[in-house]
Amino acid sequence: MSVVVSYKKQFTFFLLLFIITLIIIEISVRTIDIIEISCFGIESPLFDNYTTLEKRIMCDEYNSIEYDYTTPFRMLIPNQEGNYVHINSDGFRGDEINFDDNYKIFFLGGSTGFGIVSSSDETTISGFIQKKINEDKLDAIIINAATPEAATVDQLYILKEKILKFNPDMIIMYEGWNDVMVVDSLKFNLSYEEYLKNNYWENKEILSLDFQNKPLIKIINSNIIFLLHRIDYKTGIGIITFLGNQAKSNFDISHEKFSPTILAKIEDNISKNWSKVCELGEKHGFQTVNIIQPILGTSDRVLHVDEKIILSNEKQDMQYVKNLNIKDKLQYCKNVFDLRNTLTEMNEELIYFDRGHMNDIGNKIVAEKIYEKVLPLVMKDIQK
Repeated sequence: MSVVVSYKKQFTFFLLLFIITLIIIEISVRTIDIIEISCFGIESPLFDNYTTLEKRIMCDEYNSIEYDYTTPFRMLIPNQEGNYVHINSDGFRGDEINFDDNYKIFFLGGSTGFGIVSSSDETTISGFIQKKINEDKLDAIIINAATPEAATVDQLYILKEKILKFNPDMIIMYEGWNDVMVVDSLKFNLSYEEYLKNNYWENKEILSLDFQNKPLIKIINSNIIFLLHRIDYKTGIGIITFLGNQAKSNFDISHEKFSPTILAKIEDNISKNWSKVCELGEKHGFQTVNIIQPILGTSDRVLHVDEKIILSNEKQDMQYVKNLNIKDKLQYCKNVFDLRNTLTEMNEELIYFDRGHMNDIGNKIVAEKIYEKVLPLVMKDIQK
């Protein structure tokens, strides 16, 4: 009997020790989060004019953006307030919106459209477009409906589920890069009806038999991850993220050699989803504008030395974006603009802090080019 009690005591002791160890690790991780500055791109010379404290606050805000992961694509949770990022009550980046009596433009895209790591809501691409609208005193508003990681199928989902109810007058779709980066994910190998049945994590899975058969991945994609996100358990989330990234790294499309077959698949994905958006535009009476975005290396400009370093590895995402040819594959789409060569005149200036995200100056140049393209369309609609 005493032996049984001894085992129980030992088990209880080791269980308590394990829990205490987890608590210590959790506290340590959170302390490191406070001390270290950890978000991609923030150590670029582009951010040298920010103090260490400002960088820390900016990183914390961008890293702490909250999403709903139970939907087919993660949706921004409304009412998030920060110094650099604001998510309004409708779940869009920026201030509260008065939808009455305005010409409503919705800007759809991924993290480059959302503005990571922009210095404010106003220095995103859509923020700069709104400034031009205000300068011209147009009765129009542009809403930043871009969401980090969104590819064209996700933007179609956001349009249908979140935007149509606001009766948009114009939809701008700004894409290219994300469809390249996630071309091997499950969501691009499903019909839209099947896509709707999955949650974010399921649609994000990499389509590979070898990959899917790994027990680790089945754990990563299980409901455990929902629990860890719900309780904000940073250690658990960190472990799963780390292991997931290690497992997925071998299946990152950007590491593979350039393939005409993969390029054709990317083109088909973009043209299919953009065509659906343009068809919706004809059905619901709104203008559609489709923009192929610039990323590092798609322009003929002379790169800054830091940008050359970023581009020096062997990832092929730039080659895919640079070689996209989708205009002839689109249906219903009348306003298609190619901005891949937009920054040609910015020779040797530092614009990018990674392979696709630009600083505020880059956002401003792209915004001015987009405004130049859409202004005649907006004026024509307003004057009807």
